[in-house]
Amino acid sequence: MIVVDNFIKDSELLKEIESDQSFYPESIGAGAYTGNFMFWDGWWKSPANTTRKKLIQSIWENHLPIPKDQISGFEYWNRRYNKDEFIGLHFDEDGFLYRDKKIFIGTVLGCVYYPHLNQDFTGGFLEIHKFKMEDNTPDALEWGTINEHTSPPEERERIACKANRLIIFDGGHQLHNTTPIIDGFKTIFGINIWHADYPPQALSTGEYHYEQ
Repeated sequence: MIVVDNFIKDSELLKEIESDQSFYPESIGAGAYTGNFMFWDGWWKSPANTTRKKLIQSIWENHLPIPKDQISGFEYWNRRYNKDEFIGLHFDEDGFLYRDKKIFIGTVLGCVYYPHLNQDFTGGFLEIHKFKMEDNTPDALEWGTINEHTSPPEERERIACKANRLIIFDGGHQLHNTTPIIDGFKTIFGINIWHADYPPQALSTGEYHYEQ
């Protein structure tokens, strides 16, 4: 895991994020891993022509875990969590594939970025559990399977949401969740890298949203 504080130092990019109201989407409720997911094939294939794509490039151009020719692209999303809202136990896996075929495939590597305008809120910790799921594990996402691998609170790694903080970790295989917002709200930007040999099913089914 890598945690970088004060990550974005480019004042122009910070201003662009601040003026982009889509970094403050409507709440999607508590506990769910839902909402729109977007996809980009990367700056070496198509232009970084939106604020989100510029942010993806700034994060990953020096942190790619595998060569570019082994990457199918980046899955990404924005979320807002209001008071009492959170995201429950999960992996950053190919949810569309599991939904249709009950096959578990996790992402290569992922990250969460907390925009610099996250200020007046409490709660909303990221909790990372010790358990790591192997790809192709049968019934990997059934509640009984996940629940039996939950770490007790004292054994979880807990990281605070902090303005302009970047957290890179293996969310595709490591069980994680967030704690409820106690007061105020937080916004996040999540990104996952997908391997060219295991592209997410949503690419072929057309279930991703695309920025122009």
